[in-house]
Amino acid sequence: MHIYLQELKQNTRVFLIWLAIITIYCVFYISLYPTVAEFGMQDLIESYPEALLSAFDLNTLNMTEILGYFAMEGHLLVLLFGGIFAAMMAGNILAKEESERTIEFLYAKPITRNQIVTGKLLSLLTYIVLLNIIVFSATYITIKMVYEKSFDEPVFLYFALGSLLAHTALALTSFFISSLLSRSKNVLSIAVGISLVTYAFNVIAKMAEKVEPLRYLSPFYYANAADIIQKGAMEGTRIIILLGISLAAAALTYLVYNRKDFAI
Repeated sequence: MHIYLQELKQNTRVFLIWLAIITIYCVFYISLYPTVAEFGMQDLIESYPEALLSAFDLNTLNMTEILGYFAMEGHLLVLLFGGIFAAMMAGNILAKEESERTIEFLYAKPITRNQIVTGKLLSLLTYIVLLNIIVFSATYITIKMVYEKSFDEPVFLYFALGSLLAHTALALTSFFISSLLSRSKNVLSIAVGISLVTYAFNVIAKMAEKVEPLRYLSPFYYANAADIIQKGAMEGTRIIILLGISLAAAALTYLVYNRKDFAI
């Protein structure tokens, strides 16, 4: 419990900064909807090149509807920015103890390695859950303020679920990598790289059939908003895959960390 509370305290400032950036972006983006709808954005989008339409699902989304509008960039960038935040925090949370030589302090406490991993893991998951709850709550309130028509609220909830699961998968993958390395700078670079590269995989795979299998390597694909809108829900298979990635990464972290030789 001490480690959990300590990690929450140490990372509060970083969390609030990322939370503010993502929330303000979503609220501002949704607040522009009446202007965009009046401007006739859908007609303009249809004139874009086919490759660009496919890359961002603009060929399937209806920009005149609020969920289609939010899915175009709002949800996708929430996935990306939130994923980068989650990966960065997860990548640093274990490796920093060795990198900053504070592992000696932890060793002086009557705690096990499993307790260290559990405390840090729970703090990481707390921040990811809070981020998604606050961001999507603020987005929902803004939608209700600017959109006079009814919309499919269960689909919006699936947006939030997909975002939460994708962020968790990215975070726990980085958490596992953090258990393998001892320098936090190296881990942070890899963690951010994973988020950006897997995001690129999802975009590129939609543009060229030859590289379409790349999308299966991206958590962003499994939480794709356009697919959720088309099917009215998030596929159970995709939920299971993201949960499986997270559970496997968490299990491997415990295994590696318990066998690791620390450079003290």
